[in-house]
Amino acid sequence: MDFLLQIGWLGLPLLVTSIWAVEIIIERFFLLRKLWVRKETAVLDIDFLQRWEQSDQKEQLSLRFGARKDWLAQIVSHFFMESPQHPRSAELLAADLHFLLTARLGSLSTIARIAPLLGLLGTVVGLVNIFLDFSQATQQLDARTLLAGGIYQALLTTVAGLLIAIPVVAAHRFFSHAADEMEHMMNKVLTILSERYSREKGV
Repeated sequence: MDFLLQIGWLGLPLLVTSIWAVEIIIERFFLLRKLWVRKETAVLDIDFLQRWEQSDQKEQLSLRFGARKDWLAQIVSHFFMESPQHPRSAELLAADLHFLLTARLGSLSTIARIAPLLGLLGTVVGLVNIFLDFSQATQQLDARTLLAGGIYQALLTTVAGLLIAIPVVAAHRFFSHAADEMEHMMNKVLTILSERYSREKGV
C-alpha cells in the first residue's frame, strides 16, 4: 500500500491492470490444464488412431478416450461417438477449442503494452512536478532534496509498469506457444480422421 501511495494517482490504473492480468493468467492456466495433452501422450494417441481399423467396435476408443476431457479426447469422441462420422464436425469442434484457448491472449498482449506506458507516463508526470518544485525552491539544499526525492518517486512508476509487463509477456508467450502446439497436433488428428472417412466412404 505504501508503494502505491508513493506512486500517486497512477498507482490505481497500474493496480487495476495487474489484477486484470493475474485474473487472466489464472483463468488461462486452469483452462489449459483441462484441455492440455502431453506431447508424448498425443503422439501415442495419434499412432493408435492410425493403426485402429475397427470403426464398428468402439469399446477401445471408449476405454482410451471416454474418461478424458482434453482436446484430443473431445475431438475423437465427437467424431466417432457423438455425431455422424464426418470430418467437418470434428474440424468445427477443433476450431472452437482453439478459439477458446486463444480467446484472451489479446488482452494479455494489451496489458503487456499498456503497463510500461503507464509507468513511463508516471515518470514523465513526476519529472514535470520535480522541475516545477525545483524552480520554486528558495535554497540550494532544498532544491537538491526535492530533486533526489522526486526522481525516486517518479521512477517508481516505471518500475511498477515493468514489474507488471515482464511476467505478462512471459505468460503470453507461454500460452501462445501452447496454443500453437495444440493447433499443430489438432491438424494431425483432423488429417487422420479425414483420411479414415474418405477411406471408409470410398471418396
